[in-house]
Order: sequence, then structure tokens, then C-alpha cells
Amino acid sequence: MAGINAAAKILGKKEFVLRRSEAYIGVLVDDLVTKSTDEPYRMFTSRAESRLLLRQDNADRRLSAYGLYYGLITPEELVIIQEKDEAIRQSISFFNSTKITPNSVNAVLEAKGTNPIEFSETASKIIKRPEIGIVDILPAMKENMHYESHSFLRDAEVLKQAEIEIKYEDISGNNMIRLPGWRSYEG
Repeated sequence: MAGINAAAKILGKKEFVLRRSEAYIGVLVDDLVTKSTDEPYRMFTSRAESRLLLRQDNADRRLSAYGLYYGLITPEELVIIQEKDEAIRQSISFFNSTKITPNSVNAVLEAKGTNPIEFSETASKIIKRPEIGIVDILPAMKENMHYESHSFLRDAEVLKQAEIEIKYEDISGNNMIRLPGWRSYEG
């Protein structure tokens, strides 16, 4: 943070400050500035209100706007990150809207030690089960639709991110992973 801010000052850019909801370093700095500490400070992940968001696997998507603004990544690298983000969003939408029949998935569910379904369910509802991952149900989905037409289904990193975000979705259907508006960041 100090190095980025030193360079930002020389370049005449705004100071770099990460909020608590953006990175663990933001939690650490906020705690050190706003709380009195009588002993050496220890950063516990439990102090972060947004700890489900603050993961190393989505740091590129969360922080890329800052990286571009401060010259730490190129516009070409940002485009790659944006394409990945869009693929993840498309795959989540796909799993939320694709239904799986009991006949195509119950053998997998039983083999994984979870209850079979009686009626067709969305793929995302099945993925929310702790025993089940996206790769477990992909074969069942191939039977129900044009699997080959969705390139994101062949990208292991996109599928992993989609699975994490689906599993962390709260009960009201709101995705808990809320990435900041990096497309419009101007400092």
C-alpha cells in the first residue's frame, strides 16, 4: 500500500485506500486507524465482515480496476479478467436456469451420499448441496441440453468460481459475492 501510494503521489493520482469490504489489508488498516491497540495487532479473518468475498481466488476480479488505474496491470490484462468475470456470470445464470431430471442425476446423488430428488430441480439448487460439485452433475446435464454450445462449461477455473459463488449464495437468492464496480473505477 505504501509503495503504491508513494508512486501515486509522484504521478499525481489519488491515494490508494482499500475499504474493509475490498481486501484484508483494508480491514487491517481500518482496525489500526480506528481502534486503539494496547498490544501487538493480529489480523483475524473473523474481523472481516465480507470474509466470504475476500478470497485469493477472486482477487483479480475484485482489485483489477485499481491495478489498471495505478498502472499495475495493462488494459489487455483487464480485458482478460473482464472476459473471465463475464464467463463466470454466464455460467451462474446457466446453472440457475437449467433443470435436471431425477432420472439423470439421482444415481450421482445417491453415490455421493445425499438424498435423491423427486422432481426436476435447477442445477444450482443441486450444486448447493455440500456433497455435490459442478463436475459431479455435468454428465447429467449433457443429456438435457446443448452442452457443447457453452464454452464456459469447458473452463475448469470458471466452473470452480461459479460453484463457489453458487454455494455462497444466501437463502434469499442474492449472491453474496458482490464485486465492486471495477468497470467504472476512476480513482
